[in-house]
Amino acid sequence: MRWLLAALLLAAVFEGVTRLAALETAAAGTTPYPAFIQQVRRWLPPGSQVLGLHNYWLGLEDYDYRSFAVPILWTDPAYTSPPLTFDAALSRVAPDVILLDAHLRDYFTHHRDQEAALTAWLAQHNGRLAASIEDATYGALDIYWVQP
Repeated sequence: MRWLLAALLLAAVFEGVTRLAALETAAAGTTPYPAFIQQVRRWLPPGSQVLGLHNYWLGLEDYDYRSFAVPILWTDPAYTSPPLTFDAALSRVAPDVILLDAHLRDYFTHHRDQEAALTAWLAQHNGRLAASIEDATYGALDIYWVQP
């Protein structure tokens, strides 16, 4: 019985060591968040109001930053009475810059009416694609500049 327990303990230690080695290998290929955010910051005009997912705020805290959850929730009658249309919610936020990543693109594939409203809103506000950042860790991020 002791040999069996010793063998199980050895197997557990071996698995732990191999998992740590795999994590080290994965970490070596991961873009550090500050390096990624520096790429994003290069495309943000000073003093601009930025609309994007909340996870980007951590590196953009010196900008007037709004989460995309704000206009999305303003369209939901469970949170706002009466709910706003998506284009009205975007106008209320009035961003100068919009960050559109894979998570938002996925959201909009399931909310086609809001995707159409965003596209129309960008066209009405002279929105143009300023940059696309491709990153192996964080995915693709499109940066749109918007003019009033």
